[in-house]
Amino acid sequence: MRYVKSIISSAFPFLDWFPLSRKDIQIDAIAGLTVALLLIPQSMANAQLAGLPPFYGLYAAFVPLIVAALWGSSKQLSTGPVAITSILTASMLTSFALPASQQYIEYAVLLAFIVGLIILTLGIFRLGFFVNFISAPVLIGFTNAAVIVIIFAQLNKFLGVHPPHTGTFLGDIWDTLMRIEYAHLPTVAMGTLAVLIIVLLKKYAPALPAVLIAVVVTTFISWAIGFENKRSVRFSEIGDSALQKQFYQYAADKETLSKLERELSSKKILYSELESELNKPDESLLTLKYQIDLLEYRIRNMRLKSQAFEDSLRLIAFEFTNANAEESGKFYPYNEKSGRNKSEGFDWKIISIEKDTIIMTSGGLVVGEIPQGLPEFKAPKIDPRAFFKLFPGALVIAFVGFIEANTIAKAIAAKTRQRLNVNQELIGQGLANIAGSFSQSYPVSGSFARSALNFSMNARTGMSSIFAGIVIMLVLLYFTPLLYHLPQTVLAAVIMTAVWKLFHFRPIIEAWKASMQNGVAAVVTFLGTLIFAPHLDKGIYAGVIVSIVFILARNMRPRIAILGRHPDGTLRDAKVYNLKTCKHIAVIRFDGSLIFTNTAYFEETILNVISSNKKLEFIIVIGDGINNMDYSGAEVVSNIIQYCGEAGVTLVFSGLKKQIMEVFERLDIVEKIGEENIFRTERRALNAVYKRIKDPKFDPEKCPLRKEVAAAQA
Repeated sequence: MRYVKSIISSAFPFLDWFPLSRKDIQIDAIAGLTVALLLIPQSMANAQLAGLPPFYGLYAAFVPLIVAALWGSSKQLSTGPVAITSILTASMLTSFALPASQQYIEYAVLLAFIVGLIILTLGIFRLGFFVNFISAPVLIGFTNAAVIVIIFAQLNKFLGVHPPHTGTFLGDIWDTLMRIEYAHLPTVAMGTLAVLIIVLLKKYAPALPAVLIAVVVTTFISWAIGFENKRSVRFSEIGDSALQKQFYQYAADKETLSKLERELSSKKILYSELESELNKPDESLLTLKYQIDLLEYRIRNMRLKSQAFEDSLRLIAFEFTNANAEESGKFYPYNEKSGRNKSEGFDWKIISIEKDTIIMTSGGLVVGEIPQGLPEFKAPKIDPRAFFKLFPGALVIAFVGFIEANTIAKAIAAKTRQRLNVNQELIGQGLANIAGSFSQSYPVSGSFARSALNFSMNARTGMSSIFAGIVIMLVLLYFTPLLYHLPQTVLAAVIMTAVWKLFHFRPIIEAWKASMQNGVAAVVTFLGTLIFAPHLDKGIYAGVIVSIVFILARNMRPRIAILGRHPDGTLRDAKVYNLKTCKHIAVIRFDGSLIFTNTAYFEETILNVISSNKKLEFIIVIGDGINNMDYSGAEVVSNIIQYCGEAGVTLVFSGLKKQIMEVFERLDIVEKIGEENIFRTERRALNAVYKRIKDPKFDPEKCPLRKEVAAAQA
C-alpha cells in the first residue's frame, strides 16, 4: 500500500497540497493575483526580448505556469517567460529566421518542445546531476554578460531609433549609439517615466505593484496623446520615384519568396515520403535533393536582399508635403535642402510593409493589436532537419534555464524548510515546456522576481500559480484591447529595470580569489558572451571548454609533494616550508585519483626522486589522498615496483583506501609490493622502515623525519 501511495505521489505531486483550508485558498488566491499583475507586463516584455510579438509572452505565461506548479516540487516557484531564456531563444533563432516571422514563431515553439524533452528526460531518468556540468564561474560570467546584452539590446526601443541589423551585438550597439541624435524624444520621455515610476515605487512603496502601475499610467498617457500616430500609405504616395520602384520590387520579391517557401515545403514532404519508401538513394531522390538545396539557396539570398532593404528604410525619415493644385500630398525622404513645405511638424518612419501598403508612424511604437482569445492548442510543427538544427541550442537553454529555476527553488526551500526534489522539479519544468509548445509558447523557466514575490505573499501551495494562470486566461479572453496602446519603450524599461539587479561583478572577483582557474573560466565566459552576442550559447561553450581544459590539466598534473617533518609534528611539503628531508627515506604524498591522465606524471616524479638521491633505500607513498585508480594507474604502479627493485629501492604504501586495496588485490599488485610494505598509517610505515635501513651510518634517532628531531631543530 505504501508503495502504491509513493507511485501516485510521484505521478501526481500536487495531491500533496490537499486538503486545503479556506484560509490557504484565500492566501494563495491573493498571492496568485499579485504575481499575475507583475507577470502580465514582464511576460510581454520578455517575448519582445525573444524576438516574438509581445502577446506570445502571455501565451508562455498561461499553460506552462500551471503545469510547472502541478508537477514541480517547489510550491512557490513561478514559471514563465524570463529574460535569460528569452535572450537565449533570440540568439538561437536569429540565425535561422527573421524575428517575428511565421517561421521564427514555429521554430520558437519547436524549441520549447525540444527544451522540455531534454529536461523531462533528465528528470525521468534521475539525471539531475547533469546540470552541474555548467560550473558556477561559467554561470556567473554568462549571467553578468547576458545582463549587459539584454539591457543594450533594448536601447534602440528605449530611444526610438531603428538602426540596421549588423548581425553582431557590438555592431548593433555601435550603430544605435551613432544614431542617438535621432532619438525620438517622446519615446525617450515615456520610457524614462516608466523607469522612474518603477524605481521610486520599489524604493518608497514596495508593497505596490510598481511595474503594473508604470504600465497602466504610460498606456493611458499613450492613448490620451495619440502616442502612436500610425498611418497606412500606398506605394503610389511615395514621392521619390526611384524609391517607389524599390517598394514595388520589394513587394514582388516577397510574393516570390512566399511561393518559393511553399514549393520548398511541398518538396521536403515529397522527399521524406520517397526516402521512407526507397531502401537506397536513386536518381529521382538525388534530383529532388538538388532541387531542395537550390530552393534553399534562392530563399536565403532573397531573404538577405529583403532584409537589407528593410534595414536601409530604418535610416530614412519621411516628410509629408502639402497637397497643391497639381498633385496630392506625398511622402518624400527628409532633406533639409529640398525646399518642400511640410504639412506637419514631425517626421514619419516606416514600421512595416504589408503587400502594397506601408505602415508609417510619426510617434512611438506601441504593442498594437493582440489577438483576443486563448492560444491555439495544437502540436508543434516537428521538422527533423529543424529539430537537429535547434537541438544544440536547446541543450544550452535547458541547462541554463533549469539551473536558474533550481537555484531559485533551493533559495526558497531553505527559507520555508520544504523538501525539494531536484528530479521532480526537472519533470515539472520539462512538462511545462512541452505543454507550452502545444499552446504556442516559447521556452520558459523559473522567475526570480515572481517567485520571490510569491514567497513574500506567503503562498502556501502551487495553487497560487493556478490562480495566476486563471488571471492570464481572463486577460487573454477579455482584456487584450486595453494593451493596444502600451508603448514598446515601456516594455524595454520593464526589462532593463528587472535584469539590472542580476548584474553582480563581485562574484567574478571572488571566483578569481578562490582560484585563478575559476576566475579565468568566469572572465572567458563573460568576454565570450559579449563578443559572440547575439549567439550567447557560444559564450557558454567557451567557458565550459576552458573549465574542462583546467580540469584535465589538474588531473594530468595533480599535486605531488615530497614531505618533511614540520616542527608541529606533521608531515608537510618540504619545498613550501623549507623542511629537511631524509637521504635514505623519501616520503611522497599524492593528492588525486591515479588514472590514465596522470600516470606518466606520477611515474616521472618517482623516477626523478630515485635518480636524484644515490643513498635512497625506501620511498613511502602516503596514499590517503588517492580516491580512485584505473587499470593504467595499477599498471604504472607495477612498473614503478620493477624500477625500484632494479635501483635497490623499496616502494612502500600507507593509508590506502578500501577501493584502492581492492584493485591491488584483484590485479595481484599486493604480491608484487609485498604485504610487509603496505601499512595503515604513515607512523607505522616510518617505524617499520627505520629498522630496515641497511646503511650502518644511518641513525634512526637523528632522522629529520622524526618528530623529536624536527622539534629540536625548530
